Amino acid sequence: MEQNLSRSDRNDLRLIMLYGAVAAIAVLIWTVVSVTNLFPAGVFTPTVPLETGTVSTALGGGASAVVTEVTVAAPDTPLISVIAAVTVVIVRALTFFGVIACILALCRNISRGITFDRANSRLVSATAITLFVGTLIVQGARTFAINGILASLEHIGEGDISTPMSFWVTYFVAASLGLVAIAFRAGERLQRETEGLV
Repeated sequence: MEQNLSRSDRNDLRLIMLYGAVAAIAVLIWTVVSVTNLFPAGVFTPTVPLETGTVSTALGGGASAVVTEVTVAAPDTPLISVIAAVTVVIVRALTFFGVIACILALCRNISRGITFDRANSRLVSATAITLFVGTLIVQGARTFAINGILASLEHIGEGDISTPMSFWVTYFVAASLGLVAIAFRAGERLQRETEGLV
């Protein structure tokens, strides 16, 4: 059953769709820049997170500094680890694109007055699954890449392969979207039952 939306609601949906389009362009630019930054001057130069440690510097008469990550040329990194590092960037971008596409499709449906519909429930579920699976792949590829990079380098210190907070944030967002999908399905059933009584 289609629902009539107010002009304000339609404008809000158009604004969200505009944000989605801008976000897609930003993700595309970020992806190109990120891949390019991995190979400045044609040499694999990743940024590696390290176990937090204090080192001496030549600044300020030998001041100390806390190092949490380092960008270093690693031309001897195994090819499989280089591929894993690129995979992190590509899969993260594809995850963003997938989520944006689902949100845009959902906004389009709602703007047409279609709210509690099976297609919308599937779109919300697809968003949750895309977020969760994409994040799992990114985390796995990230760990694999860091281990390979560190194995090819000497005297760089211990790498930090702990699960970042962003993973857990994304996990809870995906779980929350799963609950929203359940609510959409419940609304869809209620709407069908209501239509049957009319």
